[in-house]
Amino acid sequence: MRDASTELASHDDTVRGTLRLASPYEFGAHHLAPVAIAMMARHPELRVQIDVEHAVVNPLERWCDIVFSMVERDELTAGTIARRVFLLQPGLFAAPALLDRHPTPERPEDLAELPLLAAAGETTWGFTGPEGERVTLAIGEARMRSSNADARLQAAVAGLGVLRVTATFCEAALRAGTLRRVLPEYTCLPRPVYALLPSQRHPPAKVRVFLDALSARLPD
Repeated sequence: MRDASTELASHDDTVRGTLRLASPYEFGAHHLAPVAIAMMARHPELRVQIDVEHAVVNPLERWCDIVFSMVERDELTAGTIARRVFLLQPGLFAAPALLDRHPTPERPEDLAELPLLAAAGETTWGFTGPEGERVTLAIGEARMRSSNADARLQAAVAGLGVLRVTATFCEAALRAGTLRRVLPEYTCLPRPVYALLPSQRHPPAKVRVFLDALSARLPD
């Protein structure tokens, strides 16, 4: 019944019904929400449900229209279509109090002397240097590991470690001066965001229109 309903909806160009999305908080709150709000304003028959997740969700098991994931493509859920839709540009940030207690890092290797706040499963942080060189820092015993970016942000503001997160996520803390950028001359390698969809030949209009709107926000 679900397959039949989906097939019928795929041939209707009207954006209607409930669009069910699952996403990590860091991406969902600051990137999905603006697109969803704009779509709801244009399409009065559309409803949106955004669930915040901390693990990869199988859209076939949860009946989600789109699941967003920041894991590598070869780790994605089998039996689904994976489409890269966004690039998150992270940076390094720390509280002034932490930086006052430690020598200012000048290279990524210097971060090994500071406490780090890492996402669950992160083993390395990659950088591009001022001369275009690639640098990889191995993450050992991080002071905190959590898939919850907000928890890591709170720990960073408390002066407990260096945080790697997108600048938009910690924008308020930067404006307030409770966080400062670390190693600004080094660029963190971007994190691709994939949209996982059930294997459908013709996704519904609500899915197609949402992905097109999100792709339009992809940084150049």
